[in-house]
Amino acid sequence: MKLFNSFLLFFMLNSFFAGSQSLAETPIMPTELIDTARLRLCNQIEDFYKVHLGDVNPPFLYAVSANGISQAFLCEKKKEGGKVYILVVDMERVKGQTPTCQNEIALRNIPGGLTLFPPEGLPELGNHKWKLEDFVYFGNPSKTGPDSPLEHDAIMESYDGGGTIFYCHNGNWLFHGIH
Repeated sequence: MKLFNSFLLFFMLNSFFAGSQSLAETPIMPTELIDTARLRLCNQIEDFYKVHLGDVNPPFLYAVSANGISQAFLCEKKKEGGKVYILVVDMERVKGQTPTCQNEIALRNIPGGLTLFPPEGLPELGNHKWKLEDFVYFGNPSKTGPDSPLEHDAIMESYDGGGTIFYCHNGNWLFHGIH
């Protein structure tokens, strides 16, 4: 009987742990970013690649440049009534700028993938010479940025031709919607 009880206990524990492994999240970002998100009470967007069919940039980016952006990633926080999507940006100080922008931006809709947006723009968005006046302030969309060129990289979140470009200027986030 003791042997049977030991076998039964082994079988139950084995089934429990095997079941919990199948419920474990599949990483869609580097483990380091998943851990950083959890410290912020945020989780990776589990269904990111299920919602975005076809080609999409990843929900994170790393950049090592003199322009200041170190890493950025998307995550979700569960709130009453649904989810809130967050763009988390860990920036080094941009040359000559103090203070830096806040590290989290709440997004209204499920975001697309992330990429760096250089000051000269991207060919697929035309040969537009980007200026801060093309952007509006986050939290005050009736106020445009000053008449000056972009001085460093921005972050672009996009999918299927639409998205948003985020730019940190003198401690404030500005954005430009793309359609």
